[in-house]
Amino acid sequence: MVAILGYWKIRGLAQQIRLLMEYVGEPYKEELYECGPAPEYSRESWLSKKHKLDLAFPNLPYYIDGDFRLTQSDTILRYIAEKHNMGGKTPAERAQLSMINGALNDLRMKFVHTCYSPGLAENKNNFLKDLPDALKMFQDHLSNREWISGEKIDYPDFNLYDLLDAIQSFEPGALKQFPKLQDFLRRFEEIPKIKAYMSSPRYMKWPFNNKMAQWGGDS
Repeated sequence: MVAILGYWKIRGLAQQIRLLMEYVGEPYKEELYECGPAPEYSRESWLSKKHKLDLAFPNLPYYIDGDFRLTQSDTILRYIAEKHNMGGKTPAERAQLSMINGALNDLRMKFVHTCYSPGLAENKNNFLKDLPDALKMFQDHLSNREWISGEKIDYPDFNLYDLLDAIQSFEPGALKQFPKLQDFLRRFEEIPKIKAYMSSPRYMKWPFNNKMAQWGGDS
């Protein structure tokens, strides 16, 4: 049975999951929901189905594989990773990966807030002012590693790629001072399965955010 990934018709919090599923070769189909036009931005396409999917905690994204159903993007990402022998082998390895992924999610939430909140110009300036300190942590971590955990790719790498790609689109040149992060992006994009996916019509380059966003959405 083919798994189902449900989300808005955007990259958002599902893109790293899509990338991971492509990498591990797990067959899946997408159920995509679209907001209505401004000014209401109706969510009826999702709300009309929200409580009909037998989800214990209804939300987007969701993952359905037969009778097994999950929500929460981070949980879905980790589940797929562990299902395919990723995610660390020892408690220490799992904790390390979880810590780094948590740091990525902290930065992602600041980025999302910047993209959606009114006053984009001021919010963007504030975000970019603090960004180098955040990126330096990941640059330093990758100074002697190919991937976040070392020689083997793992689930936080998919989160890191999508976030860096979004930031680079938001502010071209944001990674100029961070050659290790630029190398990471190139290395990730050269993975054969990822490269094939990115060349396919299924790959979503845009939009990053939903229609009501100040940046990255299709209004």
